[in-house]
Amino acid sequence: FVLPVSKLFSLGVANFRRIGEGDLSVDWLDFLTNDAAVKLIQEIDAKLMLALDSFCRDMREVMVTLPYYESIDDDILNLMDEVDVDSFLKEASEAILDPDSFALYLRE
Repeated sequence: FVLPVSKLFSLGVANFRRIGEGDLSVDWLDFLTNDAAVKLIQEIDAKLMLALDSFCRDMREVMVTLPYYESIDDDILNLMDEVDVDSFLKEASEAILDPDSFALYLRE
């Protein structure tokens, strides 16, 4: 997700520069209608749909398993005690800066 969003952001910044240089005939959202932006939006949309589909499948599996899992409350509380939220968020924010390391971070 990071790379296409980054490219789309760059297109928006370029459009703002055009407006800033005096080309007031364009709307600030006009950049979304050019071919490159449309292609990036379609790529983001496809990736989002795949991620959402995968998430829904995972949640369906969880909901099937959950009723049979007697110690789920204790296990969730124990898991939360084991997670260092500050460290987790720091690692995530560092990983998001590089698309390759972010993909690796998500897989871990």
